[in-house]
Amino acid sequence: MNQKEVWAKKRKVDQEQIESAYAVLQPQEGKPLFTGCQRCDAKCCNKSSPVMLPDVERDFLRKKLRMEGKLDYRFHLFGYQTLGEPCVYLTQDNRCEIYDDRPLDCRVYPVLVEYRGQGMLMKRAPLCPFSDELYESDFERARVAERIMFPLFSEEYKQRYSNAGGEHVLPETTQTAQELIQLT
Repeated sequence: MNQKEVWAKKRKVDQEQIESAYAVLQPQEGKPLFTGCQRCDAKCCNKSSPVMLPDVERDFLRKKLRMEGKLDYRFHLFGYQTLGEPCVYLTQDNRCEIYDDRPLDCRVYPVLVEYRGQGMLMKRAPLCPFSDELYESDFERARVAERIMFPLFSEEYKQRYSNAGGEHVLPETTQTAQELIQLT
């Protein structure tokens, strides 16, 4: 197998892992799901810190948006806004223009995930006026999705975003994405 084939195989595995993580966050029968976003004026997208977008997820989303005809200059700014700037994909009526293709950070919000040493810390987003309505199942879905994605994150990414406090400490895992999905 030549280098090009090796990278193509790795990209395919990465894509499958990202899709598995996204799938975990879909509504599941018998498990309540946070619905505060439907009643909000997008405080998180208007004033929040930039979305954390690891390279592997950025590449995945770039390809997906290109295939759907939604890729434009804004994608190059995505994740690089400064604190307090609105998201480049937030519309005038406070809706997400790429909602179906949004990154993991947006999908798990208002659960905030911070990487700490050998694990993750999860807490409620203080900016979200409805975060007190989160269910334990919302935290569990976020836990599983993050565990699936964690191996894809570079060491630089893990170090860059490992600097805050919270609750719900999670150790790193060696379980496969399929094993983790079965836990939910």
